[in-house]
Amino acid sequence: QRRAFLRIFAAGLVRNLIPYGLASVAAAGLVVGSLFGFDQSPVVGMPPSALALAMVSGSILTFGLALPVSAVLIAFGEWKGFGGVYHVAAGLLSAAVSYAAVVMPQQSEPDYLTLAIVALGGAFGGGVFVGARTVLVRWLGDLGLPFASYPDHP
Repeated sequence: QRRAFLRIFAAGLVRNLIPYGLASVAAAGLVVGSLFGFDQSPVVGMPPSALALAMVSGSILTFGLALPVSAVLIAFGEWKGFGGVYHVAAGLLSAAVSYAAVVMPQQSEPDYLTLAIVALGGAFGGGVFVGARTVLVRWLGDLGLPFASYPDHP
């Protein structure tokens, strides 16, 4: 039973963590790219090296800040068997909640435009999560299947 649990746990991590990492990079890329398009954004006029640094740091921040909410929403969605639309909505919600809870209290005035861009990035990241997870589950075969489908699952 312990071996079955470890296999289920490892499959869950692989099935969700790799797509979540790719989704974080995609979400950060959309947010940095969107902020670059606004004249009043501090990103405008940055050299490519600074944009690359913004992309890397944005990916790391997105991965870390949205992880607690995302982990709960992903686990709930997997447990209930919700589909791709749920994960897109969960990406939007986790990005918006994380930004509103961590970044907005540090601002002198609330920046709702950036919050909207971050939420859009989260929704885009949710879509990337769904696509990457689908491909990964196809590649993994039985290892990528949800918990209940294992024959030795208690």
